[in-house]
Order: sequence, then structure tokens, then C-alpha cells
Amino acid sequence: MHCDYDRLSYSFGASLAATVGVAGAVTIAFSAAYRTHGGEKSAMSNTVTIDLEDDAGRALDRLAQQTNRSVDALVNQAVRDYLNLQEWQWRKIEAGIAAAERGEFATEEELDRIAGKYPTRR
Repeated sequence: MHCDYDRLSYSFGASLAATVGVAGAVTIAFSAAYRTHGGEKSAMSNTVTIDLEDDAGRALDRLAQQTNRSVDALVNQAVRDYLNLQEWQWRKIEAGIAAAERGEFATEEELDRIAGKYPTRR
């Protein structure tokens, strides 16, 4: 991922690793490195342990077996998918707020047209 905010610019790369321990506990190790606009390089790492609900732990094990993938790979994919979705939602929210601040609102006719696409509930 690469971001530019006025004078701040950085490149970011991350990796995740997950292991399943006793009683469904999942340990997620996160490490990341990023380079700032000035070329300085920093690194951070974080380990998180979560206790999965029994059903979730069994489902994760079952999915790993069914797909012939490791629990590590499944947890990595789940975290990446979640973060991507959250980032997408945040960008959409920010764009909506910016549009509202510029006074860009839907007209009543546009709202009626959109609402007309959906049946009303009784």
C-alpha cells in the first residue's frame, strides 16, 4: 500500500501468521515495515491471541481440512479481507462526508427515482 498525505508519504508492507493453540486459542503474529517519505525505515510487530468460540474453532478446523489449506492461511485471508472491507468502507464514508461538505446532495427527484426501484413493505 502506498499513501500520500500532503507532505507525508510512506510505503507499507505487512505479513500475518496465525497458529491455533490449545482450546481454540488463535495466536496472530503481525509484522510490518514501512518507509517514510524521507527514506527512513521503521518496523513494528504485534502478536495477538484470541480465544475463538467453540463453534468458530471447529468451523475453522473443518474449513482448513475441506480446502486443504492451513489454519494460518485461512486466518491470514480472513484478516486481509476484513481490513480491505473496512478500508473500502472508510474511503466511501470520507468521500460522502466530503461531498456533503461541498453541498453535493441528491435532489428530491433522484431520491424518488431510487426509492421507486424498491417495493414498499406493508
